[in-house]
Amino acid sequence: MDLKAFVQNSITSILEGVKDAQAAYPNEVNPDLSMGHGHKLPTSTSGRRVSEIDFDVAVTVSTEGTTQADGRIEVLNIVKLGGSGSAKDATQSISRLKFVVPVTLPGGST
Repeated sequence: MDLKAFVQNSITSILEGVKDAQAAYPNEVNPDLSMGHGHKLPTSTSGRRVSEIDFDVAVTVSTEGTTQADGRIEVLNIVKLGGSGSAKDATQSISRLKFVVPVTLPGGST
């Protein structure tokens, strides 16, 4: 899976999962919080509380049989099954990416 699809699918799954859990537990999942004096949570410009999704992803960049730098960034696939009888001239580089995506989770019905 390429990195773009992985990040998009991960964030979408988290947000949809929170929304579905809120339908079952509206007062328990991502409730509105009231903080005492001096405590402040990060908020968006719309006033919603901001949470962070931390990504720590191993990725590969592969090029096969070409002299051009046209490799794609893919999320590392650890499980490889099967085999192939053909040989390829391929170069693969594995890197680790760490990044944070701030999101506002779906709010409750309050």
